[in-house]
Amino acid sequence: MKRVIEYKAKYKKQYRKLDLSVKRLVERALTDMLDSDSPHELGEFKRHSNTCTYRLNKSNRLMYKVYPDRIVLLAVGDHKAVYGSD
Repeated sequence: MKRVIEYKAKYKKQYRKLDLSVKRLVERALTDMLDSDSPHELGEFKRHSNTCTYRLNKSNRLMYKVYPDRIVLLAVGDHKAVYGSD
């Protein structure tokens, strides 16, 4: 079964503010996730929020949840934008 990508409002707002170079990293990450049989293993699992975080580069992350039929993108950006604190 092919998964689909679902974009939350917070993610969309944060994505619009990213540099073009970071947006390219996000697109590459999404391709990796869609091609993977276990996209949850591509990121680091966060127990406190039951989410996964994909490291885009030294300072930017992509937070997401994986379901059998979809990948939900929750947040993207630097540490503060993704986790809400420094």
